Amino acid sequence: GYKVVSFSNVHDFMNRKSGEVPDLFLLDVMLPDGSGIEVCGELKSNIDLSKSPVIIMSAHASLDEVTSLCKAEGFIQKPFDIDAFLDKVRVQIDNANDG
Repeated sequence: GYKVVSFSNVHDFMNRKSGEVPDLFLLDVMLPDGSGIEVCGELKSNIDLSKSPVIIMSAHASLDEVTSLCKAEGFIQKPFDIDAFLDKVRVQIDNANDG
């Protein structure tokens, strides 16, 4: 299984305890107080966090939009199949651990 830490908005995420580097970031494009794509850009520009893979999910954005705005390693279109979702998470974590 996975240990999951969730945040309901960008503000809470940005004010999280630093120090722990997660195996993966999963971000929704549309958040109550910001954009998951902008958060992705900030993560990728942070030397300590840039190696952690990012998966972006959205019901409205397309893969092309996300990849042109953010260097996310994965994209999931909502609604999604839970098994396919878990496969993407596993692949990204495995790839990060192998690299």
